Amino acid sequence: MYDPERGKDSDFNGVAAADVEADFRRLQGEWRRADTAVADMDSDHTSAARPTRRGWSTST
Repeated sequence: MYDPERGKDSDFNGVAAADVEADFRRLQGEWRRADTAVADMDSDHTSAARPTRRGWSTST
């Protein structure tokens, strides 16, 4: 999916119709893993993590 080395909008502009179903299943898998990762967290939980151009950073 998103790869900064392929360009800012490559995840939209570089889509091949034949890949859409597999890519969407992969996205749904990412959602499930994210839900699992936070399932035991309190709804008031905060995190110091923030998005960066290369992923997530937990440094302050």
